[in-house]
Amino acid sequence: MSLRTWLALASVPLVGGIYGYLMATEEIATGDEAATYVTKQTDPLVDTSYTSSQREKNFKAFGMDEAMVANALDMARRYQDNGKVDRLRLLMANAAEPTELADALCGQGSQLRPRYGALRFLVTDAKGERTPVDLDRVSDLQRGEWSKTSPISAVYNEAELAQDRKADATMMAVAAILTGQEQELLNGYKPWGRGLAATWSWKQVKSKYPGVEKRVTEYFVLMHLAVEVANEDGGICE
Repeated sequence: MSLRTWLALASVPLVGGIYGYLMATEEIATGDEAATYVTKQTDPLVDTSYTSSQREKNFKAFGMDEAMVANALDMARRYQDNGKVDRLRLLMANAAEPTELADALCGQGSQLRPRYGALRFLVTDAKGERTPVDLDRVSDLQRGEWSKTSPISAVYNEAELAQDRKADATMMAVAAILTGQEQELLNGYKPWGRGLAATWSWKQVKSKYPGVEKRVTEYFVLMHLAVEVANEDGGICE
């Protein structure tokens, strides 16, 4: 036999030995441990249906208390009655970046769900303060420059896909983004803290950032209506 053949035959025991060693020393997780090792947790709100009849249920699922839900439902109704939903529909139909807007509101082409993707188009930054857009004052819906550097995806992953996800995760995460405190949440600092020595507290968020409850409520209403419009017959998600 040739030298190449002899070398090939000689390498077989060596490769087999290495493979056997790796198999013997590998730790294989099972059950929930395996699931968390291979994949992230599933977003519990992934199947959220954005229709007018589901508003109350969805607002509660986002973490809003009874008073906030009542305020949000009233605000959504007023938006319908005063023509703001029609204005929103027109702005969406004439969007300069329809593909990006559809990606944000439909949740089909990105990892972000609509409740987070919509932040890019429905929140503006004026002098360092992020607020939901005023439909009566904007002439088009454009992606905010602030959102191009904000770690929205990281905040979503940390708050929504955690094993110890909190019931008000969406509200707290959106509050962190609207106040520009994404890194506080990502670092686990209070009032977005985790663990025995940390504090996760909506009450403290409201105390530390006055006006955040109003901004969060306005955003949820605007986002919900936008996704409703996007999914209606002839909408950008169709």
